[in-house]
Amino acid sequence: MLDRSLEANASLAGLMTGLLDLVVDDDPDVLDAKVAMLESFGCGVRTAQTAERVAALLRERVPDIVVSDHHLGEGLSGLTLLQGLERSHPAIGGILITADVSDEALRAYAAPEKPVLYKPVDLDALKQALDDVASRRAGSAVERIGT
Repeated sequence: MLDRSLEANASLAGLMTGLLDLVVDDDPDVLDAKVAMLESFGCGVRTAQTAERVAALLRERVPDIVVSDHHLGEGLSGLTLLQGLERSHPAIGGILITADVSDEALRAYAAPEKPVLYKPVDLDALKQALDDVASRRAGSAVERIGT
């Protein structure tokens, strides 16, 4: 199913080409699936399974968008990660992915500029979230240049 969906969405790649995404998930199989989804849109993708790896990648190059699972292990949550990145790197867009629909903190984070996607993640929903976050980032950059 994923392969057929990826082929059907290959035409969307031009919209995402050039974005650098950081995908954070502690499950290697899920990480691989998310990478395949993002690469099908034309995104450059780096991955991290730990907070240490996230920090190392941020020192190398700040991504455009971080797509993070909520439950990351090691006492780290994707929500905490994205909130920290929001403070330290406000230009980074964040997308949180979770299967947990009961957490009040997740609902508080969810806003048009802070999408939360619920598992199983649909390719179209992920593409729309990426489009929305990328559009807001581009609009913010234009506003900063114009002032």
